[in-house]
Amino acid sequence: MTGCAEFIIGPAKGRTRMQARGSSGVSLIELYEQQVAETRRMNVFLERIAASLEKREGSAGS
Repeated sequence: MTGCAEFIIGPAKGRTRMQARGSSGVSLIELYEQQVAETRRMNVFLERIAASLEKREGSAGS
């Protein structure tokens, strides 16, 4: 199954674990962490754009 995540739920050394890996071998947690990092980077860029627009708006009104 290409592109599908595989879920394995079961005991591991007396504990319950959930392992999910995509076809690339990357876990869902790793994908989530990458997405969070990318979202944070995008927010920084958007805040810079907003500050620039606010600054431009303020100088145009003077």
